[in-house]
Amino acid sequence: MSLATWVRRTDPDTGVRTGADADGSVRADQPAERSLAEMRPGQSGVIVGWSGALDRAAVRRFEDLGFAEGAAVTVLRRAPLGDPFVYGVAGYEIAVRREHTRHVRVESR
Repeated sequence: MSLATWVRRTDPDTGVRTGADADGSVRADQPAERSLAEMRPGQSGVIVGWSGALDRAAVRRFEDLGFAEGAAVTVLRRAPLGDPFVYGVAGYEIAVRREHTRHVRVESR
């Protein structure tokens, strides 16, 4: 299989990214995708999309803050009481509550 036959698509209704070969079979070696809220301090990933539960205005706000599709993000630390978490994205640090970051889909690096 050549690299050119690998297809990544974002479902416009749900915002979920899927990967498949040209014949439609899912590749076993595709990176693990999960929500940003599931990552722990020290872990990094790349933003690949949004959950379907997030409205367009919220997606736009995330993008304005640097959480755009394709952006690298690192979980830096958590607040003393556990929430919010501090993330490194677009060259700066920002604190976001887990209830919001559960809608951000990332692939681990």
